[in-house]
Amino acid sequence: MPAAWFDVTDELQANEDLFEWVDLLESVASAGDRFVMLDLGAGYGRWLVNAALACRQQGKDFFVAGVEAEDVHYQWMLEHLADNDIPDGQSLAIHAPVSDVEKEVLFTCGHPTEWYGQTILTSADTPYGDWPRSSVKARRAVAIGNLLTRLGRLDSLHADVQGEEKVIFPACIDLLDRAVKRVHIGTHSREIDDILRRLFSEHGWENHFSFPCQTERVATPFGVIDFQDGVQSWINPRL
Repeated sequence: MPAAWFDVTDELQANEDLFEWVDLLESVASAGDRFVMLDLGAGYGRWLVNAALACRQQGKDFFVAGVEAEDVHYQWMLEHLADNDIPDGQSLAIHAPVSDVEKEVLFTCGHPTEWYGQTILTSADTPYGDWPRSSVKARRAVAIGNLLTRLGRLDSLHADVQGEEKVIFPACIDLLDRAVKRVHIGTHSREIDDILRRLFSEHGWENHFSFPCQTERVATPFGVIDFQDGVQSWINPRL
């Protein structure tokens, strides 16, 4: 894995990633002497490493935790952390899907180089969706509540979990209220967009960004952007 770099000039293109950069860097800047982050669906650990290097530039201690279920992406995450000299004492990598409760699930793996849309199969899939049986793995999902309890206070929670956000966040909203300063979520349907907007609004969170998925030519503070995944960013005024 190539080293990540805090100078994001080349990354700041007019796409949805820009909002992840804004949330990440604002979270680091507003943290105290120690920054703690959890990334759900962490892929190769891109945002974990970017956060760690941002903290180093700011002279802050940090701890970053990533949860990733796809086999190759998980190995890449380990390599990416090691390549950037992020030790075990400042990082945690978990090889599992994440859901509302701990349970057995079927998870799609494969095509790691060209795709990051691997997901938990739902009861509506028959029986493996469009995936060949060889690409579907039985996995035990970790419960979001257990992760949050284990890590304690978080400055940033980043999630890109291919639709599972629909069940994860309603299941842990009380824990988020008490212990998480900022949440950034990639959303994957208009139904989920509506569910999460209502959930966080009802719990008194302040909306930072909210753009629905699958929309084109959307006017934003940073110009006109096309969105594949949706973007929701929420700040906890209690922390």
